[in-house]
Amino acid sequence: MGEAPSSHGALPIAPEGDHYLLPLPDQEAFWVGIILPKVWNRRKLHFTAMQADGSVLVSEQFTRPGMSVVTGIKRSDGQFDVFRPELVSELLLTSAGGIARVVVCDPRTFVVRTGQAAPETFDPDAAFGGWRLP
Repeated sequence: MGEAPSSHGALPIAPEGDHYLLPLPDQEAFWVGIILPKVWNRRKLHFTAMQADGSVLVSEQFTRPGMSVVTGIKRSDGQFDVFRPELVSELLLTSAGGIARVVVCDPRTFVVRTGQAAPETFDPDAAFGGWRLP
């Protein structure tokens, strides 16, 4: 796939200590939308997706206000592999203001560790009905 699929809505995250948890059911995947506000001071925001062994899958920088999309893991053929739990263990957003760390986990772990409800599994009939990214 050469572009991000349409969104089915934002995934929930919950704080846990010095990071956030992102529950992702088996057989589901995600892409990342990064929104920098108009008042962004043009400092660099660095996005990194990592595997459990610490190797970097994706590393990109953003400086312009507006929305940017990280569709997945770029391949040599110009396409991408989607972010999925088997590949991505955590996401890092780094700027001069600090680091936000998001750990990908299964829904059961999310419930046990946060006390919050797990997200519903994907329902193609419940797709986000708003605008589609260019």
